[in-house]
Amino acid sequence: MSKQEVKVESRIKVKKKSWYRILAPQQFASKEIGESYLTAPETAIGRFVKANLKDLTGNVKDQNIYLVFRIDRMEGTALNTSVVGYEVISSYIKRLVRINANRLDDCFQAKTKDGNTVIIKTFAITSFKTKRSIQAKLRKQSQEFFREEIGKVNFSVFMTDLVDNKVRAALKKKLDKVYPLREIIVRVLSLQGKEATPGSEAVPQPVSSDETTDESLPELVAVESPAEVIEVEQTEEEAVAV
Repeated sequence: MSKQEVKVESRIKVKKKSWYRILAPQQFASKEIGESYLTAPETAIGRFVKANLKDLTGNVKDQNIYLVFRIDRMEGTALNTSVVGYEVISSYIKRLVRINANRLDDCFQAKTKDGNTVIIKTFAITSFKTKRSIQAKLRKQSQEFFREEIGKVNFSVFMTDLVDNKVRAALKKKLDKVYPLREIIVRVLSLQGKEATPGSEAVPQPVSSDETTDESLPELVAVESPAEVIEVEQTEEEAVAV
């Protein structure tokens, strides 16, 4: 049996990637909220990014709040987003709880003026222990407030009012007439439907700007300059028995 040397040539191609800036909407002055390293920017459309509100407003009081953005279009080397969610970190919620007071959690839906469905989760602490009938009335009036106010505007306008603390101030003023509250906040506000996270009643599961992922999700790692990726050609010789 003879042996013949066969030259086998294999090519390993590595696609060239580039860095694309991810920008907040105009209501947040189009500030940069991260960068994504992608082979094609179109692959980022429809994905989610999570950013701390303090980084957008510069106000240290906003450090306990995160906004969820959806990448929805591309302009040049920038990926533009729209805001689809708002959430307060759980550690801050725990610090607000007091003894000799009632904790009131609530979750319900509301419709915006343009027909979008919004999931709202609220959190309140009463000044003192109170009856269940009073607690039920507080929840009812809170739901009525949100359904009325959200129904007047579109989602982005309501989100701006929420970030500016106008919603909380108006809600507390209304509920204090029923029973004095130590604190009332919107714990989670999430836009649902085709423009938001697929699936469900759950809050969107975003990608944090400091979380490392593969190309199936945006990798948001800020660097001074992207690493160069080149095409590699590999040749090897093998002896094959015939």
